[in-house]
Amino acid sequence: MGLFSRKQTAVIVAYRELARSADPTDHGYAFVWPFGETPVSGTRVVVPGMDGQAFGIVLREATAKDLKGLGTLKPIKRLVTQDEIEKAHAKQGAETDKFWKQAQIAAGLERGRRARVGEGFPEIHPATGSATAEDADVYGRGWYRIWKRAVDEGRATEEQAAYRAIAYRWFAIRDNGESV
Repeated sequence: MGLFSRKQTAVIVAYRELARSADPTDHGYAFVWPFGETPVSGTRVVVPGMDGQAFGIVLREATAKDLKGLGTLKPIKRLVTQDEIEKAHAKQGAETDKFWKQAQIAAGLERGRRARVGEGFPEIHPATGSATAEDADVYGRGWYRIWKRAVDEGRATEEQAAYRAIAYRWFAIRDNGESV
């Protein structure tokens, strides 16, 4: 090492879309931290990915144990801008609103046309009709996930009750083989 060289810092990064968080104990991949300032857990970065570049979040500085057996590490490409983060959260908010609107339409709580919702949301199955026991089980579990998400997000009590009723209706069909 020369007089002016310094040891490279390595960090553990989890691949995450900008609107998703990560726990510091999550699994991640080692990258070189090419910036002058000390890395901070939670910093959003752009890293090399399978399709060119991908978003990630710094979990922590890498330890010698993390780096054991690894070859040359790729550097982080750049830091994510605040504007990119704000746009991602706005897009996620719009997708969430669309999901709830579609769930309400399917449950008969709202009127409108059905449309597909983005990835990361429970599939919205039929709320009524008949089905085989296997399909009723799938539908019931889907509506159960919607109900639990409604509870977690503090949706209106009447809305939560509607999703719960749909889930248990499908479970009754699954268990009894008939509509209730």
